Amino acid sequence: LFKEHVEANKESIQKRADEEREKMKEKIENYKPKELTINLPTSSKEKVFYPLIDYELKDDIVDSYGKVLYPKGFVFNPLHYISLNEKYIFIDYTDKKQRDWIKKQEINKDITAKIIITNGRVFDAIKEFEREVFYANDILIDKFKLEAVPSIVEQEQDRIKVKQFKLKD
Repeated sequence: LFKEHVEANKESIQKRADEEREKMKEKIENYKPKELTINLPTSSKEKVFYPLIDYELKDDIVDSYGKVLYPKGFVFNPLHYISLNEKYIFIDYTDKKQRDWIKKQEINKDITAKIIITNGRVFDAIKEFEREVFYANDILIDKFKLEAVPSIVEQEQDRIKVKQFKLKD
């Protein structure tokens, strides 16, 4: 029965499958995360700043015997314990000037540099830059205290350095 049904309805089944495939393709190509609600403006000036990235413990950290190793409220700089091995390039992909700018940057050839877009379609950015591209999210924008794009975020000793660029016309 199944075989007969498929044979008799081959064209309509194929049409429905093609329509669903197109819908899914559009959905993937137009995807934008819900967590991205902060719309960063284009930078109007060159600026370098060092945001505080200290972290405050929400709970006590205890050992296997229940002894408190680090109390709730303990504040520390994560960069004293780990290294940020990547550099992050934040751009608004909908701005052609920023797309052209990033292509000319030496950092664009650095495999440890991650391109992160605050606006636009990541699918198009991947095709254009021929490399991985990621969406920004509010957590990253807030943690690095980003004010505008384009910006490059990297570690400098035990702190985070944010360099904001003003693009020439």
